Amino acid sequence: MKPILILITILGFSLKTNATEIDLKAIDDLISSIKEINGSQIPESEKENGKKILFKKAIESVEKAKSNYVQTYQTDKTKRAKDILAQLKSGNIPITTVDVLLDKMNEAINGDELKNCNSFSVKMSMTGTLNGFTEIHSINKKIIQTFKCADWESIQGFDGTDAWVKFKNSNFLTKINESEKDDIAQTSFDAWYNPKSHYSKIEFTTEKFEGKDCFVLICKNKKPEVSDRKFYVDKSTFLISGYICVLDTDVNHRIISSKSKISNKRIVKVVNNSYKKLEKGILYVDSFTIYEDKSKTEYKLIDLKFNPTIDEKIFQKPNLKEM
Repeated sequence: MKPILILITILGFSLKTNATEIDLKAIDDLISSIKEINGSQIPESEKENGKKILFKKAIESVEKAKSNYVQTYQTDKTKRAKDILAQLKSGNIPITTVDVLLDKMNEAINGDELKNCNSFSVKMSMTGTLNGFTEIHSINKKIIQTFKCADWESIQGFDGTDAWVKFKNSNFLTKINESEKDDIAQTSFDAWYNPKSHYSKIEFTTEKFEGKDCFVLICKNKKPEVSDRKFYVDKSTFLISGYICVLDTDVNHRIISSKSKISNKRIVKVVNNSYKKLEKGILYVDSFTIYEDKSKTEYKLIDLKFNPTIDEKIFQKPNLKEM
């Protein structure tokens, strides 16, 4: 498992402007022209010529409206966006769309500083049911993650198409289902930075999570056999407080510790304990805890690099049989 932090750029606002009214007027002109042509006001002998004149007039009206709209939009775009964000901060306007909420979340962690980034490397410690270290390396959709504990080690990856798991000293890949594959792919930079491409649909509502008033992003998976994920966003900070999902895994194939007494199908809850400010003011999850049945493991950030040098060969799926 891993920290989830959604970053996304401004996707757009639904803005009501005078230009929009002009645009609608142009459409009305066009409709009126068509009605006039189809009516009986124009003599049959002059109807063809009348069509040309009236359509030309209607087209000119639409083009003028379009020009006015573009000019108004380009002039007011930055100001309107800033005004809306200022109003959101003051609490005067309720958040009513997913896009506006994602924008606020991006602003909260200073995500615009990552707009030219497509990769990361993360190292974390694990304490609790699992004790050891984990490392993640990812470029876009590709990801490789290692787990190193006292009595076992494993590596898992997603090559952009397929996911896999291998335990140390085994000469085969561990067979995994779609739920497990999706859980691995969730760790990729692309899923972390661009959630809209990973899910079929994102909706939102409001709930309490760990005693906090939160917005809830309900992320619906593209694969029907994989459960939705619910991300809880603190209303006061717009930082992700945690998330909940249901994992369906074959524990018999993936026993990694005698302490991990967990069910095949189980609810997984991740609670983000704290955030850390990194270079350029970027906020990243510094500590989080994963709860699975009676299992509880805290992850603590050790090191994080954006746009590191990564050899893409490490993402290749091993040519081994799955068992």
